[in-house]
Amino acid sequence: MLILPDTMSMISFLNDFVNAVDKNKTYKLQELKAILTDVYKKDMEKQRIQAIVAVASDDSDDDYKPKKKGRKPKAQDPTKVKKTPSAYNNFVKKIMEEIKKENVGTAPRDLMKIAGAKWKELSDEQKQKYK
Repeated sequence: MLILPDTMSMISFLNDFVNAVDKNKTYKLQELKAILTDVYKKDMEKQRIQAIVAVASDDSDDDYKPKKKGRKPKAQDPTKVKKTPSAYNNFVKKIMEEIKKENVGTAPRDLMKIAGAKWKELSDEQKQKYK
């Protein structure tokens, strides 16, 4: 991507290039290209450092907060009725404390596997009482 510099930085860049070239020497095209590339890289580094210093010394952004990434949450409708939990969710909510006491230090994922196994062991009549 080509960045068009402002007039002052262009003059500075050209002065740096003229100073890097020996006026008494004849250069091949590849040599001039290499010198020009080096001068350009140094100039870009100078501009990058100046930009960092300018941002660091700018006290007007005291309340700067970085942008959060990701999707914005949808606006919640306060009148919306929550969906009733399923029988399985009610079962897990009731039995999870007991499972945690029996399996201290177990990862939450493994606790859910244990709860799922216990749910599968229940008969349909036992599952009905959690609806």
